Amino acid sequence: MAKGEFVLNIGDDNVVLTRLVDGGVANAWLGSPDPALAIEELGEALATDTKGRISVLVDTLDQSFKEEELPKVGILDRRKVLSRHIAMAFPGANMRGAHLIGPGSKNTLLYQFAAVPLDGRIPGWMDFVDSLPNQKGGVFAVAAENVDLIAALAPKDAPPVEQGNHWRHLIGINVTGGLRQIIEKNGRLCLTRLTQAPPPETPPDEFADMIIRDFRATITYIRRLGYAVGDALDLVVLTTPENKGALDALTWDGARSVSIYTPYEAGATIGVGSIGKEDQAYCDVLHAAWFANKGRTRLPLTRSAALGTAKDDLRELAFAVAPYAAGLLAAAVVGWTGWAGYDTFVTSSANAQMEQQLAALKHTLAEEQAKLGLLPYDAARMRNVLEVNSSLEIGKLDYAPLFQTISSALQNDAVVLSAKFSTGGADPNAPPQPGGAASKSAYTIDVNMRLADVITRADEAVQVARRLEARLNAGFGKGHTVKMTKEPVAAQASQALTGNLFSSEANATDSSSQGNVSRDEHFFVEFQITKAGP
Repeated sequence: MAKGEFVLNIGDDNVVLTRLVDGGVANAWLGSPDPALAIEELGEALATDTKGRISVLVDTLDQSFKEEELPKVGILDRRKVLSRHIAMAFPGANMRGAHLIGPGSKNTLLYQFAAVPLDGRIPGWMDFVDSLPNQKGGVFAVAAENVDLIAALAPKDAPPVEQGNHWRHLIGINVTGGLRQIIEKNGRLCLTRLTQAPPPETPPDEFADMIIRDFRATITYIRRLGYAVGDALDLVVLTTPENKGALDALTWDGARSVSIYTPYEAGATIGVGSIGKEDQAYCDVLHAAWFANKGRTRLPLTRSAALGTAKDDLRELAFAVAPYAAGLLAAAVVGWTGWAGYDTFVTSSANAQMEQQLAALKHTLAEEQAKLGLLPYDAARMRNVLEVNSSLEIGKLDYAPLFQTISSALQNDAVVLSAKFSTGGADPNAPPQPGGAASKSAYTIDVNMRLADVITRADEAVQVARRLEARLNAGFGKGHTVKMTKEPVAAQASQALTGNLFSSEANATDSSSQGNVSRDEHFFVEFQITKAGP
């Protein structure tokens, strides 16, 4: 008998319900993001298989992820320690989950935490799913659960990474929310971004330009997470057949490999079969099919105050004891069952208290959302604009304070003829620092000066140049290096200047005078001011 199941993708803009039979996509329905319309729009589809399992993939903007090391404790205490740490990491009303990555440092275990806030329309959809007669498959965040989809679509013949980090980057458009990007670092989820997708009618050239701008913005983000120029990065882009050519013609700086598929081609590549029309632009059904065919989930989310159940603890305990301790184990199970019952009672009380807090928070949230609706702009879009502006501000240089410092050091001893600015540190691979102001950027200034008209002797010119160098060093202060790159010279061709910065005297001689130059000639000097990177 054919085995059917449903996967419900929930986003801020739409929901998509996918029905799968024996792992293959049988049908898909698009619905409104309002759970009040769920019965009207999706009820008939769900009625086709009331015994099929239903799972939820959350594809909203607000999703949080974090890696944290926990101390190693006994098997029976691990669940409580884990629940306490994830509640501290994501306080308030959230669906939370944890995934064991492996051993950490100094006798610890490394976990990945995930959370989705119980606000907006999410609680309504959870209540709707709970009301269905179908078997419940759980709730999952699409980025944390389907991060392994990138490795399945990346080139299999790429050489192994022997030095540095290995990054994989997925870009695709979901009808539930927009342009979803998922980035993994060394096989683990590192970052996910959800931004506004280009309109469907966008010409291919403009579409490609918008996608590569988002890709470059994401590279700026992951620099703060350890990405360095030269790291291996495999990029996977999912788009329509019309846009593939324009995207393929681009130069993706920083990517070791670029794989461009349509969602239909991606489904065939990963072995889930047909996912609908060959020219479709959206990846929601692809995510649902990949999730349904994986077999084992990675990071389920729960509304419970505690993670896991007593069965999980008993299963781990069974692996820890030897067969000859069966009698002691039975006694321990009986005692543990009684303790677990008491713990369940305490947890139930804690849940009741949290339900009261949740009701109060919902009331407060409703008031804040009402205020948010009165704003003359979209708050989520403004936050994205501010993030982009912050990225654009990195590396800018404020010239006014630099000129003010140079001007203060002159003190009528010289005038500036020219100044040449160049930016960039000694290490071109150094990633930009988050929040770095303009003054923190590395730069070099080459300043050409003409000494004052009253200076007519070479030894006097050298002394004035040294004073200028000292004042420039004092003015720019720590972190800057000021050095004289060209000693004072006069413009007369018949003159020969002797002396240097490291001697106490300097002499200028020619055939007609000793140490003097004509009043209509001048001395020129050059300085180089260097500011190292942060």
